[in-house]
Amino acid sequence: MSKPDPYLDPETSVFDPKALFSKTWLPAATEHLGTALLDCDVEEGWVRLSFEPKPEFVNPHGGIQGGFISAMLDECFSFAAFIHMKGAYRTPTIEMTTQFISQAKVETLTGEGRVVKAGRSVVFSEASLFRGDGKLCAKATASTLLVPMTPKS
Repeated sequence: MSKPDPYLDPETSVFDPKALFSKTWLPAATEHLGTALLDCDVEEGWVRLSFEPKPEFVNPHGGIQGGFISAMLDECFSFAAFIHMKGAYRTPTIEMTTQFISQAKVETLTGEGRVVKAGRSVVFSEASLFRGDGKLCAKATASTLLVPMTPKS
């Protein structure tokens, strides 16, 4: 017997991006970053997420370590691609270029991800991460591979 699809609204069987952020589906890494969905547009392929970084994310200079910043940006563009493809494909990152603009502290951060172009096998996207005061702290461009989802059993 197959499990219900976690991306579909159980009543309408329509793709529901909000279902991605239910505690039953949320990947551990996504949860560890304190990720929450603020807003999205499936057709246009963009998401706005919030992140709650933990004190253990801080580097010796008092800012969030760059690897965690990169992971937050990855969440933004990967979720943008995933929802734009309506959950039909996994979207592993195959290339990412990051620019660190200003230091991020342990505070609520806001990220925005956007699909630039979706091809048949690769999605090109971009993401930006903002501090609590609205100042840009990092941005990235990326390519994600489209891997068809397999039925869950």
